[in-house]
Amino acid sequence: MDFAANASLWFRSGGDLRHCRIEDGLLVAESVGPEPVFVGPPVMDLDGSAVDVVHIRMRASAGRQARLEYTTEDDREWSEDKRLPFEIVADGALHDYALPVGDAQAWRGSVIRQFRLIPTDAPAQIAVDLFETQGGD
Repeated sequence: MDFAANASLWFRSGGDLRHCRIEDGLLVAESVGPEPVFVGPPVMDLDGSAVDVVHIRMRASAGRQARLEYTTEDDREWSEDKRLPFEIVADGALHDYALPVGDAQAWRGSVIRQFRLIPTDAPAQIAVDLFETQGGD
């Protein structure tokens, strides 16, 4: 996703996220606690069967874990069964993360409505360079 062109779609931040902005094409913010939240576009209507992987390139200066959450057309609540936690490398450099969303039971056969990205579980400087869907049958 080109954050510079679509900034308003991801600027609905929440939780412990502050100072959101576009800087050198990156979506940049500061986490001031364990629950920083970037909320994605509100009505994506993404065919889950057309996507196997969500690829995220981001950096964080602290933390151990991030997670991707989503809602579906049939279940618009954020819930544990639609949550994909992943370990992060928090050294301030950009790292690529490939999340196998197609393996998640709540994903398969669903229409994906919205994403939330929690990029770290600690106070940190964070930046997201890339968020894209890949693959599928």
